[in-house]
Amino acid sequence: LNGEFAAAAWMGERLLAWHPNLDGDRPLVLYRTAIAYHLLGNTDFARAKATELREMFGQATAVIRGKPENLAQVLEADLASAAGVAVSQSGDSWPMSFGNAARDRVPSSSGTIGARLFSVPIVRAAPRASNSASRRDLEQMDRRSRADGYSTGILPAIDNGEMFFQDNARLYAVSIDSGLPLPGWAETYSGDRGGSYALPSAWVTPRGAQMAVCLTDDSVLAVMGQSDRMMQLYTQGGLRDSRVVCLDRRTGRERWSVLARSLGQRAGENKLLDFVGTPIAVGNRVYVAAESGAGMQFEQSEVLCLDAASGRLLWRTYVASASTNVQQWDIDITSINDTTPQISYSEGRVYVCTNLGATAALDGYDGTIVWLNLYPRDLSELSRLNQLRNFGRIDPEANLRGRPWSHNPVIITAGRVFTLPRGAENLLIYDAATGEEVRRIPTRPFDKADTLVGVVGERAVIAGPRKITCLDWTRHTADSPIDAYRVWSKDFQKGGADDVTIRGRAFVTADSVFVPLQWQISRLSLKSGIAISSYPANQQEWGDDEGPGNLIVTQDHMVVAGDERVAVYTDLSLAKAKLDREVAADPNSPAPRLRYAEVMFVAGRYDDAATKLDEAMQLLGGRGALQPGPARDRLFNSSLNFARKLIDGKSPSGATINGFLDRARSAAATPAQQVSEQITRAKWARLQRDDATELKLFQQILADPMLRAETVTQQDSAASVSAGYFAQRAIAQLIARNPKVYEPVEQQAQGEFDAIGNSGDPERLLNLAQTYPNSRVASRALQAAADAYEAGGNFRQAATVLRLLLTRPLETPARLMCLESLARNYLKLPNRLDVAAARLAQAALLAPEAKISRGIVLPDGKVLDGVTFTA
Repeated sequence: LNGEFAAAAWMGERLLAWHPNLDGDRPLVLYRTAIAYHLLGNTDFARAKATELREMFGQATAVIRGKPENLAQVLEADLASAAGVAVSQSGDSWPMSFGNAARDRVPSSSGTIGARLFSVPIVRAAPRASNSASRRDLEQMDRRSRADGYSTGILPAIDNGEMFFQDNARLYAVSIDSGLPLPGWAETYSGDRGGSYALPSAWVTPRGAQMAVCLTDDSVLAVMGQSDRMMQLYTQGGLRDSRVVCLDRRTGRERWSVLARSLGQRAGENKLLDFVGTPIAVGNRVYVAAESGAGMQFEQSEVLCLDAASGRLLWRTYVASASTNVQQWDIDITSINDTTPQISYSEGRVYVCTNLGATAALDGYDGTIVWLNLYPRDLSELSRLNQLRNFGRIDPEANLRGRPWSHNPVIITAGRVFTLPRGAENLLIYDAATGEEVRRIPTRPFDKADTLVGVVGERAVIAGPRKITCLDWTRHTADSPIDAYRVWSKDFQKGGADDVTIRGRAFVTADSVFVPLQWQISRLSLKSGIAISSYPANQQEWGDDEGPGNLIVTQDHMVVAGDERVAVYTDLSLAKAKLDREVAADPNSPAPRLRYAEVMFVAGRYDDAATKLDEAMQLLGGRGALQPGPARDRLFNSSLNFARKLIDGKSPSGATINGFLDRARSAAATPAQQVSEQITRAKWARLQRDDATELKLFQQILADPMLRAETVTQQDSAASVSAGYFAQRAIAQLIARNPKVYEPVEQQAQGEFDAIGNSGDPERLLNLAQTYPNSRVASRALQAAADAYEAGGNFRQAATVLRLLLTRPLETPARLMCLESLARNYLKLPNRLDVAAARLAQAALLAPEAKISRGIVLPDGKVLDGVTFTA
């Protein structure tokens, strides 16, 4: 009833084999098992069960579809009808890597490639190294790895107009129409974080890794922090810190995170666990693959099941192990060949290709192994003797070895399991229910194909370093010639004979194959392999800011995920027509107009974008009366992001930027939004060398207690700072550039300090110091506030203010007074004698001959007065 036909067939086989005394129920079990095989597309097994039913229970009857029927007769009629297996889907949704949990998604639509709409750059931090020379070597090594395609492993997900992708260190959430951060994420990760969730310690696009996300209605799941084996040899950038993260889809806030190392070691084993690949969410469960091993001896493949709500481990199943190809004598780094296990889910089962010589099906409920098959591996590159003989020499096959895009999915379609394992030389096809091997198709004749691009009915598309091939897998037999089952092949030659000209994962639709090449994207006919179109067109090649990558083609967009950027392409005329229809269909909603504004902005039509923002603003109530809610937040984020992009691009007029900033200010509804708008406007003023305006904007943040309490995080920082501290630091830099610009503020601060006079109001003094932290009078105000708190008997608050004062740059007399006051107030607090003594010791080190200015009462009643700090 739930459509889990493979599980039904498996259960039927177990009942028939293990329970010979089914008696009157046996005919009905035979019927149900045959129907399950039929719906799986396994005609041979279905016919075998029908024959057994007819010959052994030809007269058996049961209630079928509400009335008594002869089981053998009704089964014959059912088997004569088509199984009705769908092989394609439509829409602009691709919610996980390879489209769905079964990895058999084939979009029915494939429009034109169109023009580039936008690209989101991958942010990279400098590698951690002990010195600049080592850092340069690591950067060069990383650039070479990326140039050779070993870091092209990003696999985005698209759903409901939103695109999510991750680079192992950051998870990005943007609008598919504009590339702007989603409003909720922009709120959560504001400022320089750019709306992305980050793991500061993780390596960006590690060598050989696939970086994917899985979307549900309310969550985003990903494996992040994967190891970079190459960097592990040279730096801490590749340390094992992999985890499964679950984020709220609307806000990006972390719901839970499970570190692989937190699961602990199994009894008696000394091995490390690494999450890898892409998780699969099915109902209330999350399935994820993992690698484990002991040093350089063996690699093991495991599958884990987590609770979707909490991340709690439900079960963990060991599948297979094999010797690794990494040895301590390997100096040719290209010998590091990842064997990332791949998982899929269909009809209650988790299918796993270990890439270690075994493919298996597990029960999705408890992890029990239903069936497991071994397959032959190409062990030439694993030969230890070969490694020793080749010591110190470049591997001649290194340039052809598989890239991240050739970590192939296990495709479950029409009751068959298709897999092309890493390190194998055959496309393997199994029966999904029983695990019986149906086909073993050699791939060596087809450019040593290592990538299973997709399966559409009887056609399987595979790719090698330079060639893509379409096979009719149903026509292959052990002794059939190649031309008997090869439908077509397409060579892409350019440069040397060993060039890897295919640079990314190709994409299959119902009628086309899109192939990313070193110089362009080529669209081929699935039926004939004939070239239909290309991008760039007219035999042109990639521009400086474009390049190949893993492809996703949906109804309205094409995504190219490279190692430097993720780019989105569309037909702008079709996109505009679609937006016009959305506006006409919902004339009173701001949402389609906001999407319209985003598309017009990325198309470079800034005036049209501003017009659509204004229309959305009017629908929300107009300036000064905007209704709160998600639409207003999106209006704010779109306006502010438009301004930021134009500021960074330095291309449009100042009036255009100011217009977007004014709209953002009108839409700002929270202190966090106000701070973001103020900081962006201050950046614009700095670029215009308008020091007075920049100072005014930062002073406005400092003058408002709610604004200065907000947090601001820079892109490569693991910790947040207060907006007040951020503004103070920015003003300090401004004063260093132009000391005179601060003189009016300095005078204003002095005037307010004088106005407080002898009233000694500590709250007013503290607020003055926080409002003018860059002024000379700020330190005096803090000391006066502390003295006032001390005089009022509030010793704890006095110590708090003095600790703040101690962080400021102070002349020696002022620092001595602060340390003395701290010691005096600590002695008034319980259990603080040691801290007070430490402060006096600091003062003694600073000025051994200086004397205590005011009496300090010790716990025994003795008073220190008029003596040096060393006394």
